[in-house]
Amino acid sequence: MIALTKTGEWVGFSYFEVWAHGEFVSNSGLIVAPEFRNLGVAHAIKEQVFELSRKRYPNSKIFSITTRIAIKRMNARLGFETVTFDELPHDPLFWEGCKSCVNHPILQSKGCRNCFCTAMLFTPDNHQPLICDE
Repeated sequence: MIALTKTGEWVGFSYFEVWAHGEFVSNSGLIVAPEFRNLGVAHAIKEQVFELSRKRYPNSKIFSITTRIAIKRMNARLGFETVTFDELPHDPLFWEGCKSCVNHPILQSKGCRNCFCTAMLFTPDNHQPLICDE
């Protein structure tokens, strides 16, 4: 999901990936250009990537890992709940994405069971189906 101005200027970005043969979808990489922060852009991008994840993978659990309180609040508004890392995919390839984080040694030392990040999970069974206009 890439957000651009009408003139094509880059505003923000987020993406999703599918894990465990579709059992999980991660919503990740939310970034907004500094000049567009505090304008609701991050929230709009987050909602769009979440809705697209639900539309394409309606039965998948959607998760997000973050240290940022703003992302935790956005996730909570979308129906995510705080969970332990044991409730996330155990695919080693997923955890490779954490290598660039300063806290990666801590994550490794804990066997990918916990870190300074908060794991949040949206479980579709606990929520009404998303109705999308096509």
